Amino acid sequence: MGRNTGSDGGTGPGRRTADSPRDLVIVSNFPRPFRVHIDTRVAREIEDLTVHMFYFRSGRDYLSAVELPQELNAMVLAGPEEEWTPRWWGQPLRDWRKAGPIIRHLRRDDVCAVIFEGYASILILRLLHHCRRRGIPTFIRADSNVKNDRPRTALHAWLKRLLVGWVVRNATGFMPMGSWGQEYFMKYGAKVEQCFWVPSVPDYDLFTNVPEGQVQNVRERFGLSSDRRYLVYPGRFIPVKRLDLLLKAFTRIAGDRPDWDLLMVGEGPLEDRLRALVPPGLTTRVRWLGFLPWEDLRALYHASRVLVLPSDSEAWGVVVMEAMAAGMSVVASDVVAAAHELVRDGVNGRIFAAGNLEQLTCALSDATDAERLQAFRGAVPESLRQWRLKADPVEGVRRALESVDTL
Repeated sequence: MGRNTGSDGGTGPGRRTADSPRDLVIVSNFPRPFRVHIDTRVAREIEDLTVHMFYFRSGRDYLSAVELPQELNAMVLAGPEEEWTPRWWGQPLRDWRKAGPIIRHLRRDDVCAVIFEGYASILILRLLHHCRRRGIPTFIRADSNVKNDRPRTALHAWLKRLLVGWVVRNATGFMPMGSWGQEYFMKYGAKVEQCFWVPSVPDYDLFTNVPEGQVQNVRERFGLSSDRRYLVYPGRFIPVKRLDLLLKAFTRIAGDRPDWDLLMVGEGPLEDRLRALVPPGLTTRVRWLGFLPWEDLRALYHASRVLVLPSDSEAWGVVVMEAMAAGMSVVASDVVAAAHELVRDGVNGRIFAAGNLEQLTCALSDATDAERLQAFRGAVPESLRQWRLKADPVEGVRRALESVDTL
């Protein structure tokens, strides 16, 4: 794998000497819980490595809701009062200026590498250029994947190839979520030896080991009966999630599955429109639970049987692993990247063609059949075990750092 060594070809800040400390800088937009979990594991499990986290954007409620462990040495360059924007480029001038404190840190001699969690921001592009000039190894960790790489116009495709191609040429390596992510970076010029899988994963134990008292508490609060079976959708109520398709498919199977209900967990602009799609006779069997914190969500998983993710586009889908850690089977569309890695159609769940109502209806009918459900759920633990052995994110980071002689 190629290494950035600086314009003079010398040792450069990324090269390890016998007595040099190793300072790993990680730059992220805001602290999502699963990212914090992985970065904390890196700080704790890779010996003699000091992690310094920089968060540069307001993350709605993340900054106040997520605890940042001391091991991350975190610096937050945005406060909760800062206006959040969904645009990938953010606010260019503001983000350009925020790179300043990070650049001052990168001028230290003990920085061995930088991991960028994402690449679509002016701040990261500026830092990537700075690291290239100084010879600091850089790795791009992102959930981009080839299945969801669908530019809207020819101009969009040309601009994207220009941007991502520049990123690929200037980065040392890449940390995709899985096989589709690796194909994505290779599409834009990366080599296979530059790719190290570092998938977003939950803290599995938190979703596997849930006290029965918490499960019972969730059942009582939401009026869930142990005599009924539940399908669960957790996420935003937005067009790309295709919840209209899910409601239509559930309506079709409801008569044949009288002991099954659908739990809609989340919120979003489509909620009123989606509620209107539920036939009068099913209003008591489609439950709208609103947004749930992860403590309640993990308990809800244990009170349920099947996770459903009917998206038309899903860059990754960490909820797939959360649900499987809780013993649930999964029904997902064939564009959900995490399901592509973990769900085996007809073995531990069902995969259907995105947007296909007939296939989703068939998949839900199959997944809610008593015998099939038992077989699917029985196969989940082994599937999850194999995935964890194959794609542990800390091992991915370790191999990436070893490739540039920092470990």
